[in-house]
Amino acid sequence: MFIQNLLQQEKFAKLLGNHAIDIIAHLMDEHIEFGVLCNLSEVEFAPELPSDIYSTLKPLTLFMVAGFTFESAKIRDDLVLEFEAGFGRENFGSVVQVPITSILQVMVGDTVIFVNLTATLPNKRSSVITEKSESKSVENSMSSFLNNPE
Repeated sequence: MFIQNLLQQEKFAKLLGNHAIDIIAHLMDEHIEFGVLCNLSEVEFAPELPSDIYSTLKPLTLFMVAGFTFESAKIRDDLVLEFEAGFGRENFGSVVQVPITSILQVMVGDTVIFVNLTATLPNKRSSVITEKSESKSVENSMSSFLNNPE
């Protein structure tokens, strides 16, 4: 019962969300490609994926942030991991927006380096309110921007 109570705490969910942001920002700063396993119901695609492609995705989907996808990746407003990706045989292009609170795992290669147990709880998928300064957010975004050669 203790673990259930812990996972229901908003403060604990925010702590895990902030940790996820820090880990992803560090991987991006160090140019380390990674994967995120996330709750697909919270992910947005712009433009939306065609239904025949979307229907092949699992409720928990692993996105590999590598190559061009890695180069396009950024953390927006300390709330969303955003990147461009191609899907299906025709490589349908879309901007993927993954709320940090929906990321269950962060992986490097085959190794899981972060787990967010609150990501699967339906009532804990609210915005992560960080206590980081705005300048830190701008610094991370600027770093990602400057490291993108295109």
